[in-house]
Amino acid sequence: MTDSVELCARAFAKIGQTSFERFADGSLEGDLAAKLYGGCRDRVLSVHPWNFALKRARLVHVDDFAEGDYAYGYALPSDFLRAVSVGYGDAVRGVVYRLLGDVLECDAEMVSMLYGARVEEARFPPFFQEALVAHLAAEFCLPLTENSSRSEVLARRAQQFLQQARLIDAQQDTPLAFDGFSLLEGRE
Repeated sequence: MTDSVELCARAFAKIGQTSFERFADGSLEGDLAAKLYGGCRDRVLSVHPWNFALKRARLVHVDDFAEGDYAYGYALPSDFLRAVSVGYGDAVRGVVYRLLGDVLECDAEMVSMLYGARVEEARFPPFFQEALVAHLAAEFCLPLTENSSRSEVLARRAQQFLQQARLIDAQQDTPLAFDGFSLLEGRE
Protein backbone atom coordinates (compact mmCIF):
# COMPACT_ATOMS: atom_id res chain seq x y z
CA MET A 1 0.00 0.00 0.00
CA THR A 2 1.36 3.42 -0.96
CA ASP A 3 1.76 6.06 1.71
CA SER A 4 3.33 9.51 1.98
CA VAL A 5 6.68 8.15 3.17
CA GLU A 6 6.97 5.80 0.18
CA LEU A 7 6.09 8.59 -2.25
CA CYS A 8 8.74 10.86 -0.72
CA ALA A 9 11.31 8.05 -0.73
CA ARG A 10 10.68 7.51 -4.45
CA ALA A 11 11.11 11.25 -5.06
CA PHE A 12 14.40 11.29 -3.12
CA ALA A 13 15.60 8.27 -5.11
CA LYS A 14 15.01 10.23 -8.34
CA ILE A 15 17.51 12.85 -7.18
CA GLY A 16 20.01 10.37 -5.76
CA GLN A 17 19.04 10.64 -2.08
CA THR A 18 18.21 7.22 -0.68
CA SER A 19 18.39 7.64 3.09
CA PHE A 20 14.82 8.86 3.70
CA GLU A 21 12.76 6.63 6.00
CA ARG A 22 10.26 8.85 7.83
CA PHE A 23 9.11 12.44 8.27
CA ALA A 24 10.91 14.77 10.68
CA ASP A 25 13.48 12.13 11.66
CA GLY A 26 16.16 14.76 12.26
CA SER A 27 17.74 14.25 8.83
CA LEU A 28 17.70 16.96 6.19
CA GLU A 29 15.55 14.75 3.96
CA GLY A 30 13.06 13.92 6.71
CA ASP A 31 12.67 17.55 7.75
CA LEU A 32 12.35 18.69 4.13
CA ALA A 33 9.71 16.04 3.41
CA ALA A 34 7.76 17.04 6.52
CA LYS A 35 7.73 20.68 5.42
CA LEU A 36 7.02 20.28 1.70
CA TYR A 37 5.01 17.09 1.18
CA GLY A 38 1.53 18.25 2.23
CA GLY A 39 1.60 21.45 0.21
CA CYS A 40 2.95 19.73 -2.90
CA ARG A 41 0.36 16.91 -2.63
CA ASP A 42 -2.50 19.39 -2.23
CA ARG A 43 -1.26 21.51 -5.14
CA VAL A 44 -1.07 18.52 -7.50
CA LEU A 45 -4.49 17.30 -6.31
CA SER A 46 -5.90 20.79 -6.98
CA VAL A 47 -4.69 21.34 -10.55
CA HIS A 48 -7.25 18.99 -12.11
CA PRO A 49 -10.60 17.46 -11.13
CA TRP A 50 -9.10 13.98 -10.64
CA ASN A 51 -11.83 11.33 -10.83
CA PHE A 52 -10.37 9.37 -7.90
CA ALA A 53 -10.45 12.48 -5.68
CA LEU A 54 -13.95 13.76 -6.52
CA LYS A 55 -16.59 13.76 -3.81
CA ARG A 56 -20.20 14.91 -3.50
CA ALA A 57 -21.51 16.59 -0.39
CA ARG A 58 -24.63 18.39 0.70
CA LEU A 59 -23.39 21.64 2.24
CA VAL A 60 -24.36 22.98 5.66
CA HIS A 61 -25.56 26.56 6.24
CA VAL A 62 -23.19 28.95 7.98
CA ASP A 63 -25.05 30.33 11.00
CA ASP A 64 -23.42 33.75 11.13
CA PHE A 65 -23.47 34.43 7.38
CA ALA A 66 -23.58 38.16 6.64
CA GLU A 67 -25.79 38.51 3.57
CA GLY A 68 -24.14 40.46 0.77
CA ASP A 69 -24.26 39.63 -2.93
CA TYR A 70 -25.80 36.25 -2.12
CA ALA A 71 -28.55 35.17 0.24
CA TYR A 72 -26.93 32.05 1.72
CA GLY A 73 -23.54 30.93 2.94
CA TYR A 74 -22.37 27.33 3.27
CA ALA A 75 -19.39 25.79 5.04
CA LEU A 76 -16.96 23.93 2.80
CA PRO A 77 -16.14 20.29 3.64
CA SER A 78 -13.03 19.78 5.80
CA ASP A 79 -11.26 17.85 3.00
CA PHE A 80 -12.14 20.46 0.35
CA LEU A 81 -9.40 21.46 -2.12
CA ARG A 82 -11.21 22.60 -5.25
CA ALA A 83 -14.77 23.34 -6.37
CA VAL A 84 -15.95 21.57 -9.51
CA SER A 85 -19.66 22.40 -9.53
CA VAL A 86 -22.60 23.24 -7.28
CA GLY A 87 -26.26 22.37 -7.73
CA TYR A 88 -29.71 22.55 -6.17
CA GLY A 89 -30.70 19.86 -3.66
CA ASP A 90 -28.94 16.63 -4.58
CA ALA A 91 -27.92 17.77 -8.09
CA VAL A 92 -24.37 19.06 -8.48
CA ARG A 93 -24.85 21.48 -11.38
CA GLY A 94 -26.67 24.67 -12.11
CA VAL A 95 -26.06 27.01 -9.17
CA VAL A 96 -24.22 30.29 -9.60
CA TYR A 97 -21.85 30.61 -6.64
CA ARG A 98 -18.74 32.28 -5.29
CA LEU A 99 -16.14 30.99 -2.87
CA LEU A 100 -15.15 33.55 -0.29
CA GLY A 101 -12.60 32.21 2.16
CA ASP A 102 -14.00 28.99 3.56
CA VAL A 103 -17.60 29.84 2.67
CA LEU A 104 -19.55 29.11 -0.50
CA GLU A 105 -22.03 31.88 -1.23
CA CYS A 106 -25.08 31.46 -3.47
CA ASP A 107 -28.81 32.15 -3.69
CA ALA A 108 -29.99 28.53 -3.34
CA GLU A 109 -31.56 27.34 -0.09
CA MET A 110 -30.14 23.83 -0.26
CA VAL A 111 -27.07 22.90 -2.29
CA SER A 112 -24.77 20.00 -3.06
CA MET A 113 -21.23 20.30 -4.31
CA LEU A 114 -18.96 18.20 -6.47
CA TYR A 115 -15.45 18.95 -5.32
CA GLY A 116 -11.84 17.84 -5.42
CA ALA A 117 -10.93 16.43 -2.03
CA ARG A 118 -7.80 15.64 -0.08
CA VAL A 119 -7.80 11.83 -0.20
CA GLU A 120 -5.61 9.12 1.33
CA GLU A 121 -2.47 8.18 -0.57
CA ALA A 122 -3.71 4.58 -0.81
CA ARG A 123 -6.38 5.84 -3.25
CA PHE A 124 -3.84 7.43 -5.63
CA PRO A 125 -3.75 5.51 -8.93
CA PRO A 126 -0.32 4.73 -10.40
CA PHE A 127 -0.48 7.52 -13.00
CA PHE A 128 -1.12 10.11 -10.28
CA GLN A 129 1.57 8.67 -8.02
CA GLU A 130 4.15 9.12 -10.78
CA ALA A 131 3.09 12.73 -11.37
CA LEU A 132 3.24 13.50 -7.65
CA VAL A 133 6.64 11.80 -7.22
CA ALA A 134 7.99 13.84 -10.14
CA HIS A 135 6.72 17.06 -8.54
CA LEU A 136 8.16 16.10 -5.18
CA ALA A 137 11.56 15.38 -6.78
CA ALA A 138 11.51 18.83 -8.38
CA GLU A 139 10.56 20.42 -5.02
CA PHE A 140 13.22 18.52 -3.07
CA CYS A 141 16.03 18.97 -5.60
CA LEU A 142 17.02 22.60 -5.08
CA PRO A 143 17.14 22.58 -1.26
CA LEU A 144 19.13 19.32 -1.26
CA THR A 145 21.47 19.78 -4.21
CA GLU A 146 21.49 23.56 -4.77
CA ASN A 147 21.57 22.70 -8.47
CA SER A 148 19.05 25.02 -10.17
CA SER A 149 19.52 23.60 -13.68
CA ARG A 150 18.81 20.07 -12.44
CA SER A 151 15.80 21.40 -10.54
CA GLU A 152 14.48 23.06 -13.71
CA VAL A 153 14.87 19.83 -15.69
CA LEU A 154 12.97 17.95 -12.99
CA ALA A 155 10.24 20.63 -12.98
CA ARG A 156 9.78 20.25 -16.76
CA ARG A 157 9.61 16.46 -16.40
CA ALA A 158 7.07 16.87 -13.61
CA GLN A 159 4.88 18.95 -15.93
CA GLN A 160 5.11 16.21 -18.57
CA PHE A 161 4.10 13.56 -16.03
CA LEU A 162 1.22 15.79 -14.93
CA GLN A 163 -0.01 16.23 -18.52
CA GLN A 164 0.14 12.49 -19.08
CA ALA A 165 -1.73 11.81 -15.81
CA ARG A 166 -4.44 14.31 -16.76
CA LEU A 167 -4.93 12.59 -20.12
CA ILE A 168 -5.22 9.18 -18.48
CA ASP A 169 -7.65 10.53 -15.87
CA ALA A 170 -9.77 12.17 -18.59
CA GLN A 171 -10.21 8.75 -20.18
CA GLN A 172 -11.79 7.37 -17.00
CA ASP A 173 -15.17 8.87 -17.89
CA THR A 174 -17.71 8.80 -20.70
CA PRO A 175 -16.79 11.43 -23.30
CA LEU A 176 -19.10 14.42 -23.47
CA ALA A 177 -21.46 14.40 -26.45
CA PHE A 178 -22.75 17.35 -28.42
CA ASP A 179 -26.47 17.31 -27.70
CA GLY A 180 -28.79 19.82 -29.29
CA PHE A 181 -26.09 21.33 -31.51
CA SER A 182 -27.89 22.80 -34.52
CA LEU A 183 -25.05 22.31 -37.01
CA LEU A 184 -24.89 18.58 -36.24
CA GLU A 185 -28.66 18.22 -36.45
CA GLY A 186 -28.65 19.89 -39.87
CA ARG A 187 -26.34 17.19 -41.26
CA GLU A 188 -28.89 14.42 -40.74
